[in-house]
Amino acid sequence: MTQQPPQIGATVRRIEPPTNGLATVCEVQRNGDDYSICINYAEGGQAWWPLECLEIVNDTTADWARFKRIALNSDTLNGIIATAYGSVPVAAGALASALLRAESGDVSDFADAWKKITRAVDVPAEVIAGFVGVATACQLPADFVAALEGTPREN
Repeated sequence: MTQQPPQIGATVRRIEPPTNGLATVCEVQRNGDDYSICINYAEGGQAWWPLECLEIVNDTTADWARFKRIALNSDTLNGIIATAYGSVPVAAGALASALLRAESGDVSDFADAWKKITRAVDVPAEVIAGFVGVATACQLPADFVAALEGTPREN
């Protein structure tokens, strides 16, 4: 019996060839009785792998609605964005639409906007760690969490 494929947004790890890095499922295609899984690596990049080459680490659905609700009500985040409008207004203005794109699986715009904002406003590490904790608790994809952390991405 063929293993069931992970959901889009699930966190997986390659087991063949082995790796310690985590990735996020962005697409699933059925090929007869087999599945091909497209994954986004946290450090950047994307690749297709047969299902049997992947270990599902977390197949629960990301709670984007909860994350966005917490973000909207965060005085700290609202203060960061208000300050960012003074120095990087395009990045600050783009963050909301970039978050929606991230929810759809493309975190590149969010990563770019967030990096510009955090550098312009000089957001303390403990504040970023708090946002990362919320994203992790909401089971958001590994590539999004990496973007929040400011992990370098390969382009």
